[in-house]
Amino acid sequence: FPYAAPPPQEPVKTLRSLINIRKDTLRLVRCSEDLKLPGDEVAGKNRACYNIEFTFDADTQVAITIYYQAMEEFHNGVPVYLPQDSSLQSETVHFKRGVCQQFCLPSHTVNLSEWADDELLFDMEKEIFPMVVQAVVDEGEEHLGHSHILLATFEKVKPARNFLV
Repeated sequence: FPYAAPPPQEPVKTLRSLINIRKDTLRLVRCSEDLKLPGDEVAGKNRACYNIEFTFDADTQVAITIYYQAMEEFHNGVPVYLPQDSSLQSETVHFKRGVCQQFCLPSHTVNLSEWADDELLFDMEKEIFPMVVQAVVDEGEEHLGHSHILLATFEKVKPARNFLV
């Protein structure tokens, strides 16, 4: 992980998080209809598309965006994620406050079969994250810049080239 752990003698402070993405609920769900391009049927290719789903809690309005193959930059202490290609991010979805909310965006899919094996994992030298889920507080100046960021990699499961997050 690119961030250093604090020294053990440093006092621990409890933080009040306004947003919590439950990382144990993050999953890829195969789309009911996979992407088919001209010539794929002849070549026997199958382009499996996936949706990203997870559960989250928010004590405020929140805006969620998913980025792929993204670099991290900081602007005034706030992390900003820039995908290598603008097509490698979802639209931003706005949610009201609430617990046990489900993020599912059927209009947004990811096709991991087009990714090289090294793009599925985090490489510390390149500092490119395979997937970033960013949930940002979407109301009030008091909590400006407050967000929950989930960094994820993908694991290829053989033999059918399925993927796990």
